[in-house]
Amino acid sequence: MSPDGKPSRPVAVYSRVSEQGRRSDEELLSHELQRRRIEHYLAAHELVPAADVFEDTDQSGRKMRRPAFDRAVQGVREGRLGGIAVARLSRFGRSTVGILDLIYEFEKLGAAVVCLDPMIDTSSASGRAMLTVFAAFVTLEAEQAVEQAGQVAALKLEAGTSLGGKPPVGYEFEVVGRDSNGKDILGWYIPSADAPLVGEAFERFDRGELATAGRVADFLNEHGLRTLRGNRWNGRNVIGFLRREAYAGVRTYGEVRIPNAHEAIVAAEVFRRVQRRLEPKEGEKTRVRGEGYVLGQGLCRCGHCGGGLVKGQANGSYPILRCLQRGCGHASISYALADDWIIGVAFAHLGMIAKDEGGNAEQLAAAQARLEAAQAELAEVEALKGTIKPAAFALAYSDALQALEQAEDTLAALDPQPGSTRLLFPAGARAEFGQLPVPEQLAALRSIVSRATIKPGRGHPAERIMIEFQDGSRHPAAFSPSQVPVAG
Repeated sequence: MSPDGKPSRPVAVYSRVSEQGRRSDEELLSHELQRRRIEHYLAAHELVPAADVFEDTDQSGRKMRRPAFDRAVQGVREGRLGGIAVARLSRFGRSTVGILDLIYEFEKLGAAVVCLDPMIDTSSASGRAMLTVFAAFVTLEAEQAVEQAGQVAALKLEAGTSLGGKPPVGYEFEVVGRDSNGKDILGWYIPSADAPLVGEAFERFDRGELATAGRVADFLNEHGLRTLRGNRWNGRNVIGFLRREAYAGVRTYGEVRIPNAHEAIVAAEVFRRVQRRLEPKEGEKTRVRGEGYVLGQGLCRCGHCGGGLVKGQANGSYPILRCLQRGCGHASISYALADDWIIGVAFAHLGMIAKDEGGNAEQLAAAQARLEAAQAELAEVEALKGTIKPAAFALAYSDALQALEQAEDTLAALDPQPGSTRLLFPAGARAEFGQLPVPEQLAALRSIVSRATIKPGRGHPAERIMIEFQDGSRHPAAFSPSQVPVAG
């Protein structure tokens, strides 16, 4: 800080907008209004706003970890920023402990928090004292809001009226009357025309006739059932379908949970057995979901269906990007290869260097042999159908199918690497990029690349990965975005 207590470095202007459309306060619905008010205050007090934009949308203030907020905090910790300014204290956070811990950390770093409503400036002792009081009131306000929401839910549940939202697949809302405007008053769930199909999917999965969650997705797709968004089922969204307690007659709203609230589509004992089947086996590694990786947030797309690729594990050890849509011909590729190539091309787009590298023919041959053995084993099991008990066949078929999928993933993770050119960073730039937090790496990559499409099959990344840049150019240049299907 400067001798007068003001931050000498630029101050991050942070705004947060949550649950748009539900707030009556216009300021909380607009990043622009929040930012304009903050910048006006900073200019009046001879403080310099940071050039970077720090905005979070639909991120709860009860969480102290938010993408843009994390970037601002990291900037303070690295000494690039002199503090964070917000329009209201609730934009900073709604946890007294979280707010105060961060404020004390900023104080040690010589940084400040500026809040316009209530007026607080932690560059002064009185400002820090006021912050403690107001932070406690912000937490109280958040807790009261949750309590009030629970009371409203309890009244609606008691009256048998709808809590809103959309009913799960297989249910619809019962119409219990009409209001003064002639609109339907919706009650609780009742089974829809799709209910028998939903029940059959659970029962067949329970009996082992549908050996995996992916087979359940195939069953639902074959019978024309779609998700609430109208999409096809895949190995990812069908897990949420199978875990939904509503099918066993349980109605929930926040922490309120009411058993036998409506007619169950799935018997309670069947639902319990299905949940046990979905539990990971001892020592089993689960796929990495979400956006916690550099190629996340839909950056990579499947060249067959246009769907987003997710990160997982091949054979329990090889990181892999794969499309979870059901059916043949979808893309999968080694995560390390895709990561290195896409980042390399992105930086090469700004002018980088290249290097020759050798191949991996020996590893590829071993993986191909394992795949052929798994295919032969699956064929042997299929030949036993009808000659052994159904339960024994289902178990053997599930194990053989899992072995085949692991072999396929392993082979995809070892895409051929012939002696060819590989794009590289200068050592300093690559090391600096790698030290950034994953959200910042992703943001930096997103500033260069708008989309990377992975062709199905095998081959060197140069032959399989098609990249579109933010400036409108493409790599390879002959690639046309119209060649990529739109995700269904």
